[in-house]
Order: sequence, then C-alpha cells, then structure tokens
Amino acid sequence: AMTLIMLREQNAHGFEVFLLKRHEQNIFMGGNFVYPGGRLDKGDGDPGIIALSRGISTDQARQILGETNPENESLAYWIAGIRELFEEAGILLAYTRDGQLLSIDNDDMGQRFTLHREALQKGQQSFLQIVKEEGLTLALDKCFYYAHWITPEARNVRFDARFFIARNVPGQEASPDAKETTEGVWLSPAEALAKN
Repeated sequence: AMTLIMLREQNAHGFEVFLLKRHEQNIFMGGNFVYPGGRLDKGDGDPGIIALSRGISTDQARQILGETNPENESLAYWIAGIRELFEEAGILLAYTRDGQLLSIDNDDMGQRFTLHREALQKGQQSFLQIVKEEGLTLALDKCFYYAHWITPEARNVRFDARFFIARNVPGQEASPDAKETTEGVWLSPAEALAKN
C-alpha cells in the first residue's frame, strides 16, 4: 500500500497536513483521520500510465525505495499515490499539455473532473483513460518518498505501506469522496496530534 501526505504552508510559522476521516463503517481505521492512500492496483504499473508520467524513472524509483521489486512495481507506488489522492481527496498531481501543473480554474472543468473521479471510483473509467482523455502527464516529480511502515501486529488488518509527501496544488481544492471518507481537514501536525 501507499499513503500520500499533502502539505500546505499555513503562515510563516509552519505548515498544515490534509487528513480525511474514514467512514465509520470502514473495517480498517473506521472513524479515524488518515492521509489519502490505499493499495496498489494492477494498472498502476501499466506501461501505458508509466509512459504518461514524468519526473522519475523506474531505476530511480527502485534506488529511492532501496528494494528489488519487479520492473514497474517501484514506480507504481508513485502512480498509486497520485491516483489515490485523486480518488479520495479530488487532487490530481499532473501536468497539462503546456507543462503547467493542472489547475481547475472554472466550473465546467471542475464538473468534468468530478465526473472523472466518480467514474474512477465506480470502475467505469480507468486512471489511464482519464489521463489520456485530458491530455495530462502525471507529475511524479512532485511526490517525495518519506518512509516505509508496516502496521503493528496488534491490528487485525495490516498494511505494508510506503509514505510520500507532496505540496498542495494551487487551483485545486481537496475534498472527501463521501464514500470511503466523510470529512476533510487541514491541521498543523501539532493540532492533529493533540486531537488524536
């Protein structure tokens, strides 16, 4: 699995992280606030989606993770992070045809990406199809590897997860998906720990 920690500058004194509240009925961590993330899908290592990604190569991904995964599996963690961030928080880390970070700057565009998000969640459209249709390139260079943690043995559901960090994207608003997650908040790390 993988998790993507979104950061934004709050003021001159620090930064905030984006957390999503998992649906109360979720088997794993129901009702808890978590970072966006999830399991790798087969499509995350597909050569088609890798061809529409930039900023890091397969070899670089393997070196950064320090693992000997199958050829495309290391890079799939970056792609899965971007996909999960889009599915769960509505943020898409991608470059447009002109090389700029994607900014959703009008209502029509916002509605289009909302429909893409819903179709992806329902399995009606693949992430690759969305990226192709919109003429985007995934911004792997905007995700930075942070840590590798395994859920403690005391948990009934366990994950072997890689954590990544990315800066908030101007022109896009993070929001819960109202399915897996019911609320989204920006908090300083100190506030998040105090409220835990």
